[in-house]
Formats: sequence, C-alpha cells, structure tokens
Amino acid sequence: MRKLILFLMILFMASVGHCAMGDDATGDDYFTLAVGLIQDYPFTMHIEIFPITLTAAHLGLFVGDKDVGDHLCAIWLAGNVANDPGRLFCHDYGGGDNVSVLSVAAYDVDVWNSTGGTLTSVSDRSQFLNGVKATENTTTISAMADHDTTSIGHLSDSTPSLPNGEDWAEAAMWNEVLTDAEMTILDLGFSPFLVSPENLVMYVPMIRDDAGGDVQDIISGNIFSAVGSPENVTHPRVFMAY
Repeated sequence: MRKLILFLMILFMASVGHCAMGDDATGDDYFTLAVGLIQDYPFTMHIEIFPITLTAAHLGLFVGDKDVGDHLCAIWLAGNVANDPGRLFCHDYGGGDNVSVLSVAAYDVDVWNSTGGTLTSVSDRSQFLNGVKATENTTTISAMADHDTTSIGHLSDSTPSLPNGEDWAEAAMWNEVLTDAEMTILDLGFSPFLVSPENLVMYVPMIRDDAGGDVQDIISGNIFSAVGSPENVTHPRVFMAY
C-alpha cells in the first residue's frame, strides 16, 4: 500500500520547473556543460520552452564546438524568422550549406511549447513543434566532429548568440531516433523517463532548490553550470516514471 501511494503521488504531482529567463543578445541567463553529450548520429533532442515574444529567437538545446562557428546542432523557437516557426538547425561541418528545418505552424507566446528534432543521419532529419512534424529534410551535410559543449538556452559556439526571454523545462537527448508516436508522448506532458529510457543520454528536468543555482543531468550526473541569474518558474504537471 505504501508503494502504491508513493506511485500515485509521483504520477500526479505538479513538477516545479526551475528555469531561466533573460533578454540579452548574448544570453544573460542560461546553463552550460563543457561536454558534448552527442557526438554522432542518430540522436533526438527535445525541450519545452515558454517564450515571451514573437520577435526574438528563443534557444532551447545546443550541442557543438564552442571554439568554431560551424560545428553544431540546435533547436529553438525562431521569432526572428517569418511566420515564427520552431527551428531545427545544423551547420555543415565541412563548410558547406547549413540546414534549417522549420515547423509547419508558429509557436505560441506565454505558454509552454514542446519542440524537438530527430536526426537520423547526415541526410535525414525532422523537426517537431507541439506534436506536429515538419516535412522531413534530406539535404546531405558533412559528418559531425569535435562536440565539446552542451547548453540550454544559449548558442554556445565561437560567436555566442540568441537572446533568451524564455523559460525552459524537461531538456532531454537520446542516442537514437524517437518515433513520431514517442515524440507525441513527450508533447502530451510525459517525462522522458517514459520514452525509450534505455537510450536517454541526457535528462535535465530543470528542478532545483534555489534561485540562481546549477542544474543536474540526472542520466550522466553532469552539472550544467548556471550563467547569469536564472530565475525559478513553475511548470505544469509532468507524468513521471516510477
């Protein structure tokens, strides 16, 4: 009976997301880790973002090389692009054309948006926004190389950019391509722990006990350092694994 009660408490609890907010063009408030948690295909990225404007780019997840400007993959909400789409972006590691996959619909302001990307290979990638999959992109780019940084809310390459002005929650990456159905499960508010947990390489719920502190990747144990003064904000219930 005690285990059943604990299970129900976990399943229905309202998870408090302690996230970051900021408006500076170089990213006043964000979280970063000096480890590239993804080094090769295939993989999946997913995060929830609460944007406050349709006129700026709101970065979600970045993995890449901090010392150059053309070794990275990232997902964000692109308020600085026509029609305000969600965006999956990959540089061509060989210096060729970059790839940008845009969502079908615009993101929403002042609510939580579920966004992510599945990256199968150098020539196969898809973007998701609030449960809707964009047209699959098959442009061929060069293979990945030299990832040394993973960040939340910041484009952490050699010319750091993208303003904040948003909150983040439930940041996760897998070393496999999730199915469309699994991406829908995440959009419905279920924890990444319930979606292919054996292939999770990063899960940062953005939960902490104090304002301005670091957050932990509970898969690897790595600590994402807080830069600036991230604020604590609330986040809707997340259905958790037991």
